[in-house]
Amino acid sequence: AAAVFSPRIDRGLAEAAERMMAEGEARQRTQQREREQQDGARLDALKTRLAELDADRAFDEALLAIREAGKAIETESLREQASAMEPRYERLAALKTFLVDRINEQPPRGAVPGLGEAIDGADAKGVTLPEDGGMVPWAELSTRTWLALFDAYLERSDASDQEAAGLLLGCAVFCDLEGGPKSARAYSDQAIERDPGIEAEVGRLLSSLAP
Repeated sequence: AAAVFSPRIDRGLAEAAERMMAEGEARQRTQQREREQQDGARLDALKTRLAELDADRAFDEALLAIREAGKAIETESLREQASAMEPRYERLAALKTFLVDRINEQPPRGAVPGLGEAIDGADAKGVTLPEDGGMVPWAELSTRTWLALFDAYLERSDASDQEAAGLLLGCAVFCDLEGGPKSARAYSDQAIERDPGIEAEVGRLLSSLAP
């Protein structure tokens, strides 16, 4: 025969089930708060690391750091904040890669503006000087030198309008990072002139320049 429980026992079982449910929900909230705190710390650490890599102009490393943080951060809103940084660094990394490749293909003739010396090669760390003159880290090249190299190589490039626009946008982001809003706007305007379809991305990556 089926067991028959008294109303008092039924109430006790129901109350026990409610307590267990409440305790489970409380544990979930605690775990969520702890996860959000951990993810917040990861995001803060990422921002600190990016500031260091920006100073070194190690944009490829910065891009990797963002992607790794995106995998580690579980809280959706914080993961989205990390992921939102990625497009800027994709453009910055592409800009630097363009310069490295072009310098190695055809080193600039004569002294480079802002550097006062010739260079005959480049890699992710910096540019090399001729006759074992050593290396100058990218971080030690002035903004003027970066832009002079970029302008010279883009002018001689056979890049399509779409490719050139992407590089110009990267240069605009670089100027924005370096604290040059006028230059950033000038390069972003050139990017849109070469490829009007890039205007929406310009607005996203250079929102600080919006009127």
